[in-house]
Amino acid sequence: CRAGKPWVHIVGVRYGDVGDLPICLTELHIDAAYKELATDAVSLKTAFWALIEEHYGETVIEVEQQIEAAVLTADQATKLKAGVGTPALKFTRRYFVTGRRLVEMSVSLHPADRFTYQMTIKREAAPN
Repeated sequence: CRAGKPWVHIVGVRYGDVGDLPICLTELHIDAAYKELATDAVSLKTAFWALIEEHYGETVIEVEQQIEAAVLTADQATKLKAGVGTPALKFTRRYFVTGRRLVEMSVSLHPADRFTYQMTIKREAAPN
Protein backbone atom coordinates (compact mmCIF):
# COMPACT_ATOMS: atom_id res chain seq x y z
CA CYS A 1 0.00 0.00 0.00
CA ARG A 2 1.08 3.58 -0.32
CA ALA A 3 3.11 5.22 2.46
CA GLY A 4 1.06 6.98 5.12
CA LYS A 5 -2.16 5.09 4.39
CA PRO A 6 -4.02 4.37 7.67
CA TRP A 7 -4.68 0.74 8.65
CA VAL A 8 -6.43 -1.02 11.52
CA HIS A 9 -4.47 -3.71 13.37
CA ILE A 10 -6.39 -6.61 14.96
CA VAL A 11 -4.87 -9.55 16.84
CA GLY A 12 -6.93 -12.62 17.68
CA VAL A 13 -6.68 -16.23 18.75
CA ARG A 14 -8.81 -18.83 16.98
CA TYR A 15 -10.09 -22.03 18.55
CA GLY A 16 -11.27 -25.15 16.75
CA ASP A 17 -14.57 -26.91 17.22
CA VAL A 18 -13.10 -29.36 19.74
CA GLY A 19 -10.53 -28.88 22.48
CA ASP A 20 -9.23 -26.15 24.72
CA LEU A 21 -6.06 -25.30 22.83
CA PRO A 22 -5.94 -22.44 20.33
CA ILE A 23 -5.28 -23.49 16.74
CA CYS A 24 -4.15 -20.16 15.36
CA LEU A 25 -2.87 -16.70 16.22
CA THR A 26 -3.83 -14.16 13.55
CA GLU A 27 -2.81 -10.56 12.98
CA LEU A 28 -5.03 -8.66 10.55
CA HIS A 29 -4.19 -5.38 8.92
CA ILE A 30 -7.35 -3.83 7.47
CA ASP A 31 -7.65 -0.75 5.28
CA ALA A 32 -9.01 1.95 7.62
CA ALA A 33 -11.86 2.56 5.14
CA TYR A 34 -13.44 -0.56 6.67
CA LYS A 35 -12.65 0.22 10.32
CA GLU A 36 -16.28 0.06 11.47
CA LEU A 37 -16.24 -3.68 10.68
CA ALA A 38 -13.46 -4.08 13.25
CA THR A 39 -15.76 -3.25 16.18
CA ASP A 40 -17.07 -6.84 16.24
CA ALA A 41 -13.69 -8.45 15.59
CA VAL A 42 -13.59 -10.17 18.99
CA SER A 43 -16.56 -12.39 18.16
CA LEU A 44 -15.89 -12.65 14.44
CA LYS A 45 -16.99 -15.94 12.89
CA THR A 46 -16.70 -14.85 9.25
CA ALA A 47 -13.58 -14.07 7.24
CA PHE A 48 -12.91 -10.34 7.25
CA TRP A 49 -12.57 -10.15 3.47
CA ALA A 50 -16.07 -11.68 3.18
CA LEU A 51 -17.45 -8.90 5.41
CA ILE A 52 -15.82 -6.30 3.17
CA GLU A 53 -17.53 -7.89 0.16
CA GLU A 54 -20.88 -8.15 1.94
CA HIS A 55 -21.00 -4.65 3.47
CA TYR A 56 -19.19 -2.63 0.80
CA GLY A 57 -19.95 -4.45 -2.42
CA GLU A 58 -16.24 -4.98 -3.11
CA THR A 59 -15.07 -8.19 -4.77
CA VAL A 60 -11.82 -9.83 -3.74
CA ILE A 61 -10.27 -10.72 -7.09
CA GLU A 62 -6.86 -11.91 -5.97
CA VAL A 63 -5.28 -13.45 -2.88
CA GLU A 64 -1.53 -13.89 -2.56
CA GLN A 65 -0.55 -16.59 -0.08
CA GLN A 66 2.88 -17.37 1.29
CA ILE A 67 3.52 -20.35 3.59
CA GLU A 68 6.71 -20.68 5.58
CA ALA A 69 8.14 -22.47 8.58
CA ALA A 70 8.44 -20.52 11.84
CA VAL A 71 9.08 -20.98 15.53
CA LEU A 72 6.93 -19.35 18.21
CA THR A 73 8.29 -16.41 20.18
CA ALA A 74 7.56 -16.16 23.91
CA ASP A 75 4.58 -13.84 23.31
CA GLN A 76 3.14 -16.01 20.53
CA ALA A 77 3.62 -19.19 22.57
CA THR A 78 1.79 -17.67 25.54
CA LYS A 79 -1.19 -16.69 23.39
CA LEU A 80 -1.27 -20.14 21.75
CA LYS A 81 -0.67 -22.08 25.01
CA ALA A 82 2.41 -23.68 23.46
CA GLY A 83 6.09 -23.89 24.25
CA VAL A 84 8.56 -21.18 23.25
CA GLY A 85 10.34 -22.29 20.08
CA THR A 86 7.52 -24.64 19.06
CA PRO A 87 7.55 -25.21 15.27
CA ALA A 88 4.69 -23.51 13.43
CA LEU A 89 3.39 -22.78 9.97
CA LYS A 90 3.12 -19.10 9.10
CA PHE A 91 0.61 -18.03 6.45
CA THR A 92 0.80 -14.52 5.03
CA ARG A 93 -2.13 -13.54 2.84
CA ARG A 94 -2.80 -10.34 0.92
CA TYR A 95 -6.34 -9.64 -0.34
CA PHE A 96 -6.85 -7.40 -3.36
CA VAL A 97 -10.05 -5.95 -4.82
CA THR A 98 -10.65 -4.51 -8.29
CA GLY A 99 -7.79 -2.29 -9.40
CA ARG A 100 -5.46 -4.55 -7.39
CA ARG A 101 -6.14 -2.40 -4.33
CA LEU A 102 -4.93 -4.07 -1.12
CA VAL A 103 -7.73 -4.14 1.48
CA GLU A 104 -6.47 -6.75 3.96
CA MET A 105 -3.26 -8.47 4.94
CA SER A 106 -3.15 -11.30 7.47
CA VAL A 107 -0.41 -13.26 9.17
CA SER A 108 -1.56 -16.50 10.81
CA LEU A 109 0.57 -18.78 12.96
CA HIS A 110 -0.48 -22.41 13.43
CA PRO A 111 1.43 -24.61 15.90
CA ALA A 112 2.71 -27.55 13.83
CA ASP A 113 1.02 -30.19 16.00
CA ARG A 114 -2.41 -28.51 15.61
CA PHE A 115 -2.57 -27.95 11.87
CA THR A 116 -2.56 -29.93 8.65
CA TYR A 117 -2.52 -28.38 5.21
CA GLN A 118 -3.92 -30.67 2.53
CA MET A 119 -4.30 -29.94 -1.16
CA THR A 120 -5.34 -32.05 -4.11
CA ILE A 121 -4.18 -31.27 -7.62
CA LYS A 122 -5.94 -32.97 -10.50
CA ARG A 123 -4.78 -33.16 -14.03
CA GLU A 124 -7.23 -34.01 -16.74
CA ALA A 125 -6.15 -36.75 -19.13
CA ALA A 126 -5.45 -35.51 -22.62
CA PRO A 127 -8.11 -36.60 -25.15
CA ASN A 128 -7.01 -39.43 -27.51
